[in-house]
Amino acid sequence: RNPTPRPTDISNATHCYTKEGDLCHFPFTYKGVTYTSCTDEDAVWPWCALGPGEINQTTIGQCESSCPVDVTIPPTRNPTPRPTDKSNATHCYTTEGELCHLPFTYKGVTYTSCTDEDAAWPWCALG
Repeated sequence: RNPTPRPTDISNATHCYTKEGDLCHFPFTYKGVTYTSCTDEDAVWPWCALGPGEINQTTIGQCESSCPVDVTIPPTRNPTPRPTDKSNATHCYTTEGELCHLPFTYKGVTYTSCTDEDAAWPWCALG
């Protein structure tokens, strides 16, 4: 594959690259919020859009560690109450505080924990 050529002048902070060498596309809009830097919204690592248009698993990339990140502060909401007994390993929560439904089956495979199958970050079934 041919990564995006990097400019020789790296003083411009708008140039940010993914770990795969692709140039991040700024600004981009995700869930009604416009980002001018990488974000960790709905992800376990900072990411950016690879181009204009719809944001989905195939149109984002994991940002290099040198990229600035707009850290997401989750809104105040009523997450699923967590049990006080944490000895049961079947309790797993999303970054939004929702309880994962375990085990779950996806494409004929039964999962007992989160998976990154067909996704850029780990996910689980809800409900």
